[in-house]
This record gives sequence, structure tokens and C-alpha cells, in this order.
Amino acid sequence: ELSDAACNVLTGLHGVKVGHHGPNFHLGDEPAEHIRQLLHAQRVFLENGVTTVGDAQVSKREFATYQALTESDELKMRVSMYFLSHLLDEVIELGFTGPFGNAFLSAAGVKLYADGTLGGWTAYFPEGYVGDPCRTGQLYHDP
Repeated sequence: ELSDAACNVLTGLHGVKVGHHGPNFHLGDEPAEHIRQLLHAQRVFLENGVTTVGDAQVSKREFATYQALTESDELKMRVSMYFLSHLLDEVIELGFTGPFGNAFLSAAGVKLYADGTLGGWTAYFPEGYVGDPCRTGQLYHDP
């Protein structure tokens, strides 16, 4: 396919391509770098009057970063976390079945993905896409 060939030029043969990765992709930065990045983003938000953020992509990495800033009293904006659905069992195991958090950090829910996106051709169509019936997209959970 032409799009795969173009993607290979940008990412190399084994690079991450749309439709060839899971619902979330992270680089291997150290926790200190995550903290630095969040502090920078928080500063920009607050300087521009944004005092509350809803993060709908919280994995273990983001949760640990938010916790670190909360424990060091550096979290100055309100954050409502939505954990990714692949963490559902762990969220329940940790006891997030009711209210959690403080004035700045709270667990708001779990973000459930049914399938992918139209733009990435990963939205699920069991009969296939028009013009490309072999491409059906992907489901993230069994029906």
C-alpha cells in the first residue's frame, strides 16, 4: 500500500505505524523527565488561566507522576484522571471503587475503547472498509 511505503520512509521498516500498535504508545523516559514535563505543562496551563485538567489517557506512568507531584506538594492544578481500560482490574484492585484523591488529584473514571479510529483505519467494521474490504479495523475487547 502507498501509505505503508510512505510510512516506512518516515519510521523505517520496523517503526511504529498507524494500525500496527496498541491503543497507547510511550517512550522510555525516566520518571524525573515525566515530572519535569508535567511541571512545565502545569506552569503553562496556570499562566494561561487553566486551573483544571481532565486526563483521559492515564496509565501507570501518568498516575505515578501525578502522585509524585501530589506527595511533594507541587501539583497546583486540579486533575481528574481517567484510567485506560486495560488497567481496569488493577484500578479495582487498588480500591478505586469510590471517591479517591484530594483537592488537586482525583480518579474520575475509566476510559473504555471499543475500537480504533476512522482516521487511522482502526475503527471496527466487520464487513471491511469500502474500497478495502480486507481491512476491518480492530476491537480492543472481546464483544
